[in-house]
Amino acid sequence: MLIGIIIVASVIFLLLLTIIIIYNSLSKLNVYINDAFLNLDVLFMKKWGLFRVIASSVEETDELLKEEIDNLVSKEYVDFAFLNKIDSINVLSNKINVLTLSNKTKISADLSVVFEEIKKLDEEINAFEEKFNAIIKTYNLKFSVFPNKVVGKLFRFRPYKQFKNISLTINNNEKPEEVKEVVSEEQING
Repeated sequence: MLIGIIIVASVIFLLLLTIIIIYNSLSKLNVYINDAFLNLDVLFMKKWGLFRVIASSVEETDELLKEEIDNLVSKEYVDFAFLNKIDSINVLSNKINVLTLSNKTKISADLSVVFEEIKKLDEEINAFEEKFNAIIKTYNLKFSVFPNKVVGKLFRFRPYKQFKNISLTINNNEKPEEVKEVVSEEQING
């Protein structure tokens, strides 16, 4: 009888130890992801501010496109959830690409500094994108295997989607062949 109790207690102890180890490893990766989100968030906040400068400075004869951009930019960046921020920035990048590549758009010379700043931010974001997605991939792989998935769901962990930055195209002489919208505005507004 005593041996049976010791065996049951040992199994329970090993099970709890396994759960604790899995929880700690998922939590650690989750902290890395949150830190990466914060770093990206700072870069995106800067980009959002520069988009506001562009939207207020560009003269556009296509009023509908200009109105769509103004509506997006008028929202406060901090009001979005993080994944919606990524989607919003990408939708806005697409729309500003269409706007700036249009032959109807008049871009003031003052905006060249803003475009250069956005270009630098895009380079930083693109460099960070690879590291960020590597962390996400590691986390998702760890999350997807048994027993990690069971423990993860028990503690309400969730897989993350990888992120893709859409860089701003700064070339007023060429029209884009096709600029695809990553997410619709309805998905952003939710």
